[in-house]
Amino acid sequence: MGLPNQLTVLRMILTPFIVAFIFINSSFTLQIALGLFLAAAITDWYDGRYARKYGYISKWGKFLDPLADKILVSSSLATFYVLSYIKLWVVMVIVIRDFIITGLRLFALHNNKSINTNNIAKVKTFIQMSLVFIILIYMNLERSINSNISKYTIANIITFEDLINKAALFVAFLTAFTGAFYIVENRSHVKDIIWRFYRVFVPSDL
Repeated sequence: MGLPNQLTVLRMILTPFIVAFIFINSSFTLQIALGLFLAAAITDWYDGRYARKYGYISKWGKFLDPLADKILVSSSLATFYVLSYIKLWVVMVIVIRDFIITGLRLFALHNNKSINTNNIAKVKTFIQMSLVFIILIYMNLERSINSNISKYTIANIITFEDLINKAALFVAFLTAFTGAFYIVENRSHVKDIIWRFYRVFVPSDL
């Protein structure tokens, strides 16, 4: 296993620790969660850069890297929902989209087929991680002064609460959009999957 895939696996290993420290929700554990999340985000940037520079690009690497990102982001956002920092529908949009796209990627990998991607997916991942980072910063600030700062105004423009809500709305929209984009760009795979399900579950004598 090359360094890029090792970093990807490390990101997966860090995820449950990040979630646990967020869930404990104390000043100390939130600082650790923020540090671990930043470390995980750096591995995401570095493994891709290293793989492209030194030719460590593989089919499994292309599958595992975005999967690790999805696990990290979805797990973090689900924890934020449990702690009442974001709405359930935001998490559901992201989880359902990622479940569908991961299934599509796995199908393509299993059948040795290529899957069309676009840089918009990288932008989506960056913005999703930015949302997690913003909420972690907010939680750390809240714990550091031991006060609810949701109504505090940032630069006399927007409250923390509105910033998180609007950012979450934008992330949900972008996630759904990129999911639709993937499906359209890889519609031949989608048709193949539907046809295979049809052959399995619909009697041939109908």
